[in-house]
Amino acid sequence: MLRWISFLLGFLWLAPCSAATVANQVRFPTLAPGGSATMLTATVYQPSGPGPFPAVVVLHHCGGIDADLHTWGRHLADLGYVSILPDSFGPRGTGRVCATGTVRPGERVPDAYAAADYLRTLPEVRGDRIGLIGFSHGAGTISALVSRPPMSAPFRAAIAYYPNCPSAVASVNVPTLILIGAKDDWTPAAPCAAWGAYIADPHKLDVVVYPNAYHKFDGIGTHEVQGTMGRTHHLEHDQDATADANARAEAFLAQWLKP
Repeated sequence: MLRWISFLLGFLWLAPCSAATVANQVRFPTLAPGGSATMLTATVYQPSGPGPFPAVVVLHHCGGIDADLHTWGRHLADLGYVSILPDSFGPRGTGRVCATGTVRPGERVPDAYAAADYLRTLPEVRGDRIGLIGFSHGAGTISALVSRPPMSAPFRAAIAYYPNCPSAVASVNVPTLILIGAKDDWTPAAPCAAWGAYIADPHKLDVVVYPNAYHKFDGIGTHEVQGTMGRTHHLEHDQDATADANARAEAFLAQWLKP
């Protein structure tokens, strides 16, 4: 019965969001590797009402922006956040980097700051209450971002679903929540757990490891994906881990971004 309730809650969470959510396509500059300017495209989802609202930058995985990411964008808007989904790959002439690694997660750190800087130009956004959420490749961007000095105004909070964590542990400059599976064979949990043990302060870095979960545990179905160097990785949905992770993510954002 509990698993059935968990399934229903997950289904409702993924259901179409409120028609009051407004979506806009925008463009803004970011720094490419080497310091040259690149124009990014992004989708912005805005809640109804006058605002100003807190905001969340949503960073896509190695496959680029997909329907799941737009579901997140609309869901965040329904929760009262302006969300922005920057496309880091299309403007750089690629759509997927899962097997090629042509864009590395750390190279997207300027994109996250550029998206936040753009949000601060909007009167509907609380410029002092902007957070981050990323998935896989985008979560690796968050790992790199929170362990480096800020490039611009700092973020208030960051959430990373199954990221690559640094092998050399480092301090964090943003309160960060990491959600990862113990059976992940693409972005292993052990470095993340070691990072959390090194920081030893869950208010700064909270690492949650799901013992039975694989990579992309919040996705649909079970399948294999080819990564770099010809390696094949296992992806499998885990409804219990998904329900818990999404509830933690919502609570974490509310804790750090809501007035």
